[in-house]
Amino acid sequence: MNNETIDHDQLFKELLHQLFAEFMQLFFPEHAAKLDFTTVKFLEQEKFTDFPEGAHRYVDTLVEIKTLSGEPEIILIHAEFQSDRKSGFPLRMFRYFCQIRLRGDTRLFAGVLYLPSAPVGLGWETYSEELFGDEYLLYRFHCISLPKLSAAEYLKTKNPVAYGLAPLMDFENEMSRVELKAVCIVGIGECQNLNEVQSALLFHFLETYLKLTPEEEEEVQKRIVTEEVTPMQIVNPYVLRGELRAMHRT
Repeated sequence: MNNETIDHDQLFKELLHQLFAEFMQLFFPEHAAKLDFTTVKFLEQEKFTDFPEGAHRYVDTLVEIKTLSGEPEIILIHAEFQSDRKSGFPLRMFRYFCQIRLRGDTRLFAGVLYLPSAPVGLGWETYSEELFGDEYLLYRFHCISLPKLSAAEYLKTKNPVAYGLAPLMDFENEMSRVELKAVCIVGIGECQNLNEVQSALLFHFLETYLKLTPEEEEEVQKRIVTEEVTPMQIVNPYVLRGELRAMHRT
């Protein structure tokens, strides 16, 4: 896989736009249970000046949503996607928090999804400031590091997003590449609530992040049509690939 040719940001932004509720339910089930997904509103891409350098930076994804608990209140969900892990990123997240928070009296749920490995699979990343040995500031945001997560464990949830992201998780000690792709193709096909665009997007993730040899692809097809994998509904990823192209043209 040549990371230089993959637009990771665009893929993950599209994933959130198409399957936002499922993404939150997969990684933050307790928080997702408190959100009213019928009120989701994707905000226009926010642009900020990255002080002190003055460079313009854009928030990857900013979502406005109401809560279900008590009096419904609006919160913002800020998601960032990083194909590499830079030392200055926590400071940038803190700056985003300050600038977004100062624009309105709305609380912010922030997180980053790392494609490379981070110290924890699902946890917190922090930015802190100290002066004279005292800590004056501690800012935390959620961190998801896909390579640190077990593909097998997340596939058990049967959440459609898990089928798309499993190739980026840790799976080599649990199943072969062929087995993983077969399981994910069948899993996507069995998700009854997916529309064709959503299915095509998830298949595109498989095609992008789990490239197999022609021989391996042939073995995947054999597994799908034999008793090794018994799907309720098979959706052909090669047919649905055209749906994804059509989606980007509109």
